[in-house]
Amino acid sequence: MTFLRQAIEIHPTNSYEYQTIQIPKGMKINVVRSMLVERAELGSWVLDRVRIYPDGRHLVTLRRRVIKPQLSLAN
Repeated sequence: MTFLRQAIEIHPTNSYEYQTIQIPKGMKINVVRSMLVERAELGSWVLDRVRIYPDGRHLVTLRRRVIKPQLSLAN
């Protein structure tokens, strides 16, 4: 069984970074679950939204907090 590669987009905002993953209709739930668990554990992503379209595809949005380093003036 061959799966299409999911489309991934990253949209940065001021406090959160969003990642959108489009999952095609035929993917097995175990494959999707393991992919999302891997992203959550390794990349600190949190599930934000799941949209299920009438044609069977899923649009999953993940988010994580953006940590901006602060510059310090050391003498």
